[in-house]
Amino acid sequence: MAKAELGLKIGFYAYPIVLFVTLLGVQSAQFYISRHGSTTRKVALDNDLKQHIDKIRRFYARCIWVLQVVLSGLLIASIVYATREVFADQDGVKGSVVFSFSAYLASFVGVLLYYVAGLLPDPEGPWNPNSAHLSAWCVGALAEIVIAAALSAVEPKLRVSPGFVDTLNILGAARVLVLAFMIGALGLREYKTKALEPKSLPEERRGLLENGNGAADGYGSVQPTAAEPRRTQVSGTGWLDYFAGFRVLFPYLWPKGSPVYQAIVLICIILLICQRTVNVLGPLQLGTLVDSLGEGKLPYKEIILYVVYRALQGNQGVLGAARSLLWLPVSQSLFRRLSSAAFEHVLGLSLEFHLNKKVGEVTSALSRGASINTFLESFCFQVFPMVFDIFVAGDTVLFNATIMYNLLYARPDATEADVYEACKAANIHERILNFPDGYETKVGERGLKLSGGERQRIAIARAILKDARILLLDEATASLDSHTERQIQDALERVTEGRTTITIAHRLSTITTSDQIIVLHKGKIVERGTHNELLAQGGRYHAMWEKQTTIEKKEKEKKELEGEASETGSQ
Repeated sequence: MAKAELGLKIGFYAYPIVLFVTLLGVQSAQFYISRHGSTTRKVALDNDLKQHIDKIRRFYARCIWVLQVVLSGLLIASIVYATREVFADQDGVKGSVVFSFSAYLASFVGVLLYYVAGLLPDPEGPWNPNSAHLSAWCVGALAEIVIAAALSAVEPKLRVSPGFVDTLNILGAARVLVLAFMIGALGLREYKTKALEPKSLPEERRGLLENGNGAADGYGSVQPTAAEPRRTQVSGTGWLDYFAGFRVLFPYLWPKGSPVYQAIVLICIILLICQRTVNVLGPLQLGTLVDSLGEGKLPYKEIILYVVYRALQGNQGVLGAARSLLWLPVSQSLFRRLSSAAFEHVLGLSLEFHLNKKVGEVTSALSRGASINTFLESFCFQVFPMVFDIFVAGDTVLFNATIMYNLLYARPDATEADVYEACKAANIHERILNFPDGYETKVGERGLKLSGGERQRIAIARAILKDARILLLDEATASLDSHTERQIQDALERVTEGRTTITIAHRLSTITTSDQIIVLHKGKIVERGTHNELLAQGGRYHAMWEKQTTIEKKEKEKKELEGEASETGSQ
């Protein structure tokens, strides 16, 4: 059964990949043939015939576009139906083969994006499908048939609702039919246009006087020279042809032919990696420094390391300044090469070009290419670091506005009564009323005027006000004392009733009433079950529970002893 499940996964994932590979492969073959194949000279068409052929092409292109819209709708229907099956009740379903919904959805979303891309407007002109698209459609129809046959073969053993596979096969058959219409429309278009176009003539490369009698060699005649190099004619191959034309700029984006500048680029990239590493080590060293301060001695080593990291950090630090300084000769070299090539190209143009253009227009056109010079620098030192530095902060974020504004951010149409109820559930209502301006109190930038517990309770009230069907609580009570934590736990139990709640917590008292508790250790699930089941197992959860409850008992006893001591002292 594992082989059947694996086979379905491979078939699902291969579907969009084969589509893209087919399109790219055929376009690459077309491009290669256009560059290295035999050239022909097309006979000029009169205007009426050309307009008639263009009209035929536009008509069939619109028909294919409409068929692609229908095909996209059928793909969306399959995706929606499979998604509905994921959330359907599977209690009474029998079967030994698990249907891989994730692979199916990922596959058909990829196929949907492939066909939707053909519906987007083409900036270079009307969309004109060719033999590359035809090959991809044929492969797509074949893939639909293979997937339908595989699903039908394992249908009795699949763990899905009755009729699920039949519905998918019906939608697949409809897609095959639409693809057949698209293939037929493109074939009919080519048949009609080829019949109207005159046949191409071989490209003339030899002199007119060179015939069966030999070349003219009389007085004043000129001996024929070798044939000129064959001109390359590129047929429309879409983005691949554009990319090939853009390759002339590649030598000006990279210091080609200069090992010294190439080594400098490599050193700058190494410095960039060191900068990103220091950005991570700086906060970690700060935490180590703070921990060392609690040992009762001055941590010279930690302080020196933190100062060094701060000196190296940022674009204005030592590493950033060194990288900028090293990059200057590379940038100047690339600019000189690009400018020289551009002016050399312009000066090599015909006299007709220079007579019809103004000096200002030519100079302006040359200056517009200066941004190409900064492409390598922008990509290496701005785009890549920005992607690397994207992280999600785990802090409670509040806007520099009133408490009421921050709460209404969750649901702008909520009434004041709804806000008050949410705050009461989060045990923050009375605290807000004690502020001088109540709910109109400004919280400051990122809520700095509030304590950590107050910020967290306002965030909980905002989550309650959102009234979402799925609630995710990540260390929801981490900044609260034990008394407030118990009050919020009671409120959360009322709020989460009837909702799916995912709680991430180190305080185990927060999750004692959960339906299922999953214990993670080193990225792996080591235990799972309810609170009582995990305590009975005596594993990691039991050890953590005993440790936390013991600490809480000691704190409680300590507070009681301090209270008794204060009462005795007052007497």
